[in-house]
Amino acid sequence: MGCLLSLMIPEPATAPKKKVLVIDDQYSIREFLETVLEEQYDVIKAESAVEARLILRESVDLIILDIMMPNFDGYAFCRELKQSLATKHIPILVLTAKHQMSDLQPAVDAGADEYLTKPFDDEYFVKRVKILTGRIKEDDIPPKGKLLNFGGGFHYIRKKV
Repeated sequence: MGCLLSLMIPEPATAPKKKVLVIDDQYSIREFLETVLEEQYDVIKAESAVEARLILRESVDLIILDIMMPNFDGYAFCRELKQSLATKHIPILVLTAKHQMSDLQPAVDAGADEYLTKPFDDEYFVKRVKILTGRIKEDDIPPKGKLLNFGGGFHYIRKKV
């Protein structure tokens, strides 16, 4: 009589989805972008800079930012994010209805990594998102802890566990 031995082969571990923060004042745009991206990414949505700042206390892999919003200047917010030690490593894709070449330069000056106009091709958009989310390297991410300015520079202070 033979013995049947069944081996349990574990499923390969899947990497967690990368996080994409969509900042747009239009509900329909936020929902549409979530639908386009949700299969491959965790999509977090914000309708204002105030809401986005709260979300950015946690790390994200990409920020998709609208420029024309009622309560803040998207260019200024992009500049703020790129000047902050905590967020400067995060790629920013500006997604806007501004189609003029003269609109591109302020986005570049503010530190945007990509500039796409609405309406856009879904497939091309997803390819750009994939490229941008692949840019962050482990060394670029600031360490966890409190950021203090002393001794002529900025230092992260972490509590030993």
